[in-house]
Amino acid sequence: MSQLLINKLKNVAGLCAMLTVFFMAGTVDAVAQQRASNDANPNSVMATKLGVTACPMGSATNVQGGLATIESQAATLRQLIKSGNGSVNDKLKYFYYESILQDVGQHSVAPELSLLTSLREAAKQSGANNVQMLRDLYNATKVLFGMC
Repeated sequence: MSQLLINKLKNVAGLCAMLTVFFMAGTVDAVAQQRASNDANPNSVMATKLGVTACPMGSATNVQGGLATIESQAATLRQLIKSGNGSVNDKLKYFYYESILQDVGQHSVAPELSLLTSLREAAKQSGANNVQMLRDLYNATKVLFGMC
């Protein structure tokens, strides 16, 4: 009979240990997710080089509105560029908007990341190397997404 009692106590102790592990793992995961959403943007170094503010992750409050606006502007720019009347600035905007639409709209990349990383790619594609143009484009676009 004492062996039966010992086995039951072992089972209860094992169950308590498992519950403790699950509780601790859940707490650590929840804290990590909360901390990650409040972390600084990992593209802060690039933003600093451009002289702009990298918005914190999770700060975009108007993602769908921003996407709709730049999609409309990209369509207009596409026609302008196809007609051969697009300036370097128009090409920069077009490539920038298309990159953001692909990242955020199709691949669910955070706007806080895409708006900065897309600048580099758009500058390469358009041949734009004016830091002030990049800075102005980023600052105007982040407002559309409701970012800092």
